Amino acid sequence: METPEIKQEKPILFNNNDLVSYAEICVIVRTCGRTAFLPRALRSIGQQTVLPRQVVVIVEGDNGASARAAVEGNWSGPAATVEVIANPVAVGRGAALNQGLRAAHTTWIAVLDDDDTWQPRFLERALGFSELVAGRVQGVATLTTEVIE
Repeated sequence: METPEIKQEKPILFNNNDLVSYAEICVIVRTCGRTAFLPRALRSIGQQTVLPRQVVVIVEGDNGASARAAVEGNWSGPAATVEVIANPVAVGRGAALNQGLRAAHTTWIAVLDDDDTWQPRFLERALGFSELVAGRVQGVATLTTEVIE
């Protein structure tokens, strides 16, 4: 079986002249055929009280144009970079996550699905817990609350 071509373009850089500190977190967002959900997920990341240094959006079954448009049109967060990786042929959730992990350049990783959102203090609280148990654990798992709209 032939490996599908991965289309990875240069990260979209956002300049923020304010003095902003970033946490060593990369947020990975996977989407497959529903980039319409991306604006809400991106706003959720941008409204965090602790801001991620990097955001990686993995697009499945698409050339990435719609995801890049969603990022450029809706990203208001001050993460240093937002990178879109497009897989014209879907490779699956696990492989897409692995692509995001390889693209990450931070100490911590957080995964946000395209149709999910976080409360504004989510990353702050997760990092706070990780510092509390430093040296004893290598990750933080969280509880999910389902809201049907």
